[in-house]
Amino acid sequence: MFSGLLGKTEISLCAGLLIGLADSVGFFYTVRMFVVNTTSQKRVVAGFLEAARMILLCALVVFLNSQKSFSIIWLLAAALLLSLGGKFFFIFKRLKK
Repeated sequence: MFSGLLGKTEISLCAGLLIGLADSVGFFYTVRMFVVNTTSQKRVVAGFLEAARMILLCALVVFLNSQKSFSIIWLLAAALLLSLGGKFFFIFKRLKK
């Protein structure tokens, strides 16, 4: 299934999509739990949690880059596109309540 010329590309795209999806969902729940109808202290905590989550995802990408079966270009492209797309979707469609 994941062999041949496009094996690295397929694996990298799938991993990037999973990372981007995890980032978008994490962003949504961070906003839901800590930002909507809360005090300024909880917003500071949400900011630190968001930063920690981003550092964790960057560390995951760097770790996957060190593996021999991943292509960094496809991994980053898929992760960034889905992450930013999901965040904009949640901001403009889901968080308008």
